[in-house]
Amino acid sequence: MQRIEVTASGITVTSVTEPLISMHGKEMRPGPTVVQELAWHEIADVSFSVIELPPDGQQWTTLVIDLTWGEYIEVAEEAQGFTEAVQELSREWCNLRRT
Repeated sequence: MQRIEVTASGITVTSVTEPLISMHGKEMRPGPTVVQELAWHEIADVSFSVIELPPDGQQWTTLVIDLTWGEYIEVAEEAQGFTEAVQELSREWCNLRRT
């Protein structure tokens, strides 16, 4: 599960991985939660992509956050807060273009 939030100070991406459970129902490895709080000065670019997968035309939509040190984070369309994040980033981009 992923969650994305756009704030005045940057973008926060939270990723939660389900624990690994054996076929006997025993937890073999806990599921980690990773919270990445990215300040605006750490973000080099944010892009939005839609890839169509053949043969049935299924679409895979992601938001890609490129970081200043060469890494990137992909946020899937299914992530909580995805629509709101895209709207907020678009609004901020339009405000920047006006100035």
